[in-house]
Amino acid sequence: MEEAFTPYLEWLGIQDGRRPANHYELLGIACHESDTWVIARAADSLTSRIRSIRPGARLAQWQRLLDEVAKAKACLLNPAAKAAYDAVLRGQQV
Repeated sequence: MEEAFTPYLEWLGIQDGRRPANHYELLGIACHESDTWVIARAADSLTSRIRSIRPGARLAQWQRLLDEVAKAKACLLNPAAKAAYDAVLRGQQV
């Protein structure tokens, strides 16, 4: 039986086919990173990497991944949204 395709593993190299736990992990930056240049650079770099992929029959998964990166970037570059997101993450850390 063929294993299920996981874009995180196949396209981004995230091991075990698992989905990143949060925006920071998706972008490959430190949790609660505050430098907007670091955040923007990581998101732009990842977007370029994804856009370089020829998705073929996996176009929908490719687009969802681009949308996920755009959502992470928008959240982490908006001070109010980032503060709320970080508060939620801190609440999850035990």
